[in-house]
Amino acid sequence: MKPSWVQQALAGLAILFVVTAALAGGFLLMIGDDPLGAGSRGYPTPTPFRLPTLPPGGVAGVTPQTGVPPTVTLSPTDAPSDTPEPTPTNVPPPTSTPPLSDTPVPPQPTTTVCTVRVGWVPYTVQRGETLFRIALRYGLSTGELQRGNCLPDTSLIAGQTLYVPNVQPRPQPTSAPLPTATLPPVASGGGGSIARPEPGTTAGACTDPNSTITSPGVGAVISGNAPFYGTAMHPDLQFYKLEVRRHGTSGEQDFVTVHTGTEPVQNGLLGTVNTVAFENGDYWVRLVVVDSTGNYPERCSILYTFRN
Repeated sequence: MKPSWVQQALAGLAILFVVTAALAGGFLLMIGDDPLGAGSRGYPTPTPFRLPTLPPGGVAGVTPQTGVPPTVTLSPTDAPSDTPEPTPTNVPPPTSTPPLSDTPVPPQPTTTVCTVRVGWVPYTVQRGETLFRIALRYGLSTGELQRGNCLPDTSLIAGQTLYVPNVQPRPQPTSAPLPTATLPPVASGGGGSIARPEPGTTAGACTDPNSTITSPGVGAVISGNAPFYGTAMHPDLQFYKLEVRRHGTSGEQDFVTVHTGTEPVQNGLLGTVNTVAFENGDYWVRLVVVDSTGNYPERCSILYTFRN
């Protein structure tokens, strides 16, 4: 189908518009390159330059200069290096310090050296003597004589050496004669002999109720560590003691102290007598109650048979 004249006219106008626009664009480009005619006036034509393209990681150092293209300085990129790992150091664990204790330290015992007092002289203990009697004769207390000789207790044995003041001793105290009691015959543990009361002993009479042995009974056969009961009292009591001596082969001076007490006893345990320390036989056991002046009431002596 052949186009109409209207369509042909419109196509022609379009072509004309395109040509006109192309000419106008070229004119404008010409004016833009030299708008004032700078080329004809002798002005230098600026040199165009292009911005450099930096590689990744590069640093450009641009030195500004008028009319001179900038010089691009690239900083070299250091290659990554392997960083060595630190070597572990073995650190010893801290030592724990125990906390301080508030417990006080007990004092250390001191050693006491016993020295004889100046002017004291040796003295040999005789049979039947006690520390109290010796101290009384030399004007001392029992404690002073004991401390002066570093004795652990008041026990003495015949033949022991003590040190006493170098003075004239007082005479030994004497007591009133004691009545002699009559006892029935007692069979001896030494082989059938008869043991009868001896002069100077009450031998079981024990008439003072404050100085008496109530058990074991008179003539009893005892063995081992035998307990003795009774009463030992005094308004001014210093001490009491149980003494033992062999019947028939010793005298009053041969009593040996086997027990000492400092507290009063009323119908109770006076002490014990260890019969194993003696040979089998007949023995007198005597209770002596002593006051603070060194005197004593009636002493109670009873005869027994030791048989182990």
